[in-house]
Amino acid sequence: MKILRRTTALLLSLLLVFAVAGCAAKPEQVQAQFDAFLAEELKSALESDYLSMHILAFDPQTYGIDREKVPVSLGERDILQSREAAREELKGSIKKLKSFPRAKLTPNQQDTYDIYLFYLEAQQLLAQKKFDYLGSTFSEIGEYTQLPTMFADYRFYSERDIADLITLIWDTRDYMGGQIAFAKQQQEKGTLCMDCDAVIEYCEGIVQEGEQSAVLASMQESIRAMELDDGQEQEYLRQLKEAFLSSFLPAYQDIADAARELKAQGAGFKSLAEMPDGKQYYEALLQYNVGTKTSAKEFTAQMEEALEAQMGELYAVLSKEGVAERYLETGLELSTSYTDFAKMLEDLEQRIAEHFPSVGKVDYTVETIAPALAVETIGAYFNIPSLDGGEPELIKVNTTSTSSAISSLETFMTVAHEGFPGHLYQYAYMRKNLADQPLRQVATLSGYTEGYAKYIESLAARYAGVDEDLAELYCSNALCAGYMTVLADIGIHYEGWSREQVLEFMQDYGLDEQYFEEAYHQLVNNPGIFLPYFGGQMQFAKLRAKAEQALGADFDEIAFHDLILRYGAPSFDFLNQKLELYLQQEQRAAA
Repeated sequence: MKILRRTTALLLSLLLVFAVAGCAAKPEQVQAQFDAFLAEELKSALESDYLSMHILAFDPQTYGIDREKVPVSLGERDILQSREAAREELKGSIKKLKSFPRAKLTPNQQDTYDIYLFYLEAQQLLAQKKFDYLGSTFSEIGEYTQLPTMFADYRFYSERDIADLITLIWDTRDYMGGQIAFAKQQQEKGTLCMDCDAVIEYCEGIVQEGEQSAVLASMQESIRAMELDDGQEQEYLRQLKEAFLSSFLPAYQDIADAARELKAQGAGFKSLAEMPDGKQYYEALLQYNVGTKTSAKEFTAQMEEALEAQMGELYAVLSKEGVAERYLETGLELSTSYTDFAKMLEDLEQRIAEHFPSVGKVDYTVETIAPALAVETIGAYFNIPSLDGGEPELIKVNTTSTSSAISSLETFMTVAHEGFPGHLYQYAYMRKNLADQPLRQVATLSGYTEGYAKYIESLAARYAGVDEDLAELYCSNALCAGYMTVLADIGIHYEGWSREQVLEFMQDYGLDEQYFEEAYHQLVNNPGIFLPYFGGQMQFAKLRAKAEQALGADFDEIAFHDLILRYGAPSFDFLNQKLELYLQQEQRAAA
């Protein structure tokens, strides 16, 4: 008993000393320790994932990373073990972050504290143990659909990267084996949602290409572009082909075979609302994907209100003199004068100066998507640049479309979304303004990044050179359809709507059965897939409406865009607070 008392007393003394030390520490000391903590968090994040390190760090040593200590791997095989490890890491990071007295940090550090805490806690909510068997690994945005494009676009900064890529190709079959094993565990638990036919079709398409694969051809082309001596080049090409035929293609055959097996066991479409804890998981997914602590119920009410308002705007445009007649003549298949992606981006970069803050000259390149990898519905996409700016930003464009498709307003909007003033511009602005805060550039929320790029589409339409009323009608119609789709997603996975209820909901808003069939299958198999886009866009639209209403004629569009861009990609809770402060300052200045 005496030993216990003495030990307890000693622990209390140590705790007291720690607490007093924390309270007594000078602000400068706390601030230096906080910066060290952020640097260590970034280093740990990049060291734990080879692919993240390769994509985000042109020179890993910049962030204190010893590349030799980072395993060249696609990731953990045991998904349940990986999720447990992630929980422990999140718990540790949150505990360390909260140990800092926020009041002693600089204003900028306080912003980082708030942004990073939301980012960690949103992940922690989603990573609860009761959710371990939820979430689809074989959805249409699952890793198995991402790997081919990632490998095809893999960038070599040195010869070492070639060897690492070959190692990753060899790792594919074993890694996907872990994904398959988890899907089988989900089937046993009754939590598997899988479009088996779509998975089989996709994987067999890859396998059937064999040595003629566009993915293999793209990687081979990248190796040749390194201009190694002929002997080295041929050896790397031989190793790559061997890994591709022995691991990559068999991995996709394994997935197809597993999908057939699971289909025979009854696997198919199943909503989260039908699963234990599925509704709670969906709410956590909504909050993470959008970037808000708003409840699912409250968010649904906001989305319904936004839909009604957007429908009102659509009818208001249609009621303008001559618009209905022009719409009946041309529909919404609007065409610009563009036949060239580079010219489109060049003009957008210049035109946005009227409404967006300057980011200076952006160093970027435009590359063509390999014809065999091009998807008809994807006009362009943006590759996230490294933190240390070792190479130009990259946008990939689809030139396999006809010139009429390239000139369509839809393509123009896609290029604006991916380029200026969308992702390419937004990341350039972030890299420039947060150059000394790399962790803020990593702790990004998709509701912000995709919501912002969707928000600017309606603004970019004014640069397209088409009928302004019909362009506005086009944008309004697209948003209405997007809002309806998000509400259907919530209905399926949170409210537990039946297939018939979803059909009735969509028909009430004038959507036909063909749209329903496509949307329903996509939504059931990919919970929350559209939340970052239209949920995020709605949040940006609300912020803007609030600023315009408060400032009236004094509303400054460039200043507003600087406000929403300058902090990185934080939560909308954070941006709302910053907007409140901005409006108070502006109103005081005008008084």
